[in-house]
Amino acid sequence: MPVYAILIHRKCFDIRLFFSEFLGRTEICISSIMAEKKGSNGGPLTKKLTLLETESGMVTIRLDIQMF
Repeated sequence: MPVYAILIHRKCFDIRLFFSEFLGRTEICISSIMAEKKGSNGGPLTKKLTLLETESGMVTIRLDIQMF
C-alpha cells in the first residue's frame, strides 16, 4: 500500500469509573505528516485536529514519525 493512502484513525473517549463516553474520532494522513516533517527542523509535530462524528470539538496531538 502506498504511503499516501495510509490514514491514522483515533477514537477519543471520556473514561470514568463506571462508564466511558464517546467524544468523537479524528484521522490524519501519513503523507501530510511526512510533508510537514520534511519542512521542520526536527522533533515531534503538534497538530490540532477537529473531532468527527460529533457537533464540535478538537484534540491536540504530538506525534513523530521515523521511516527507515
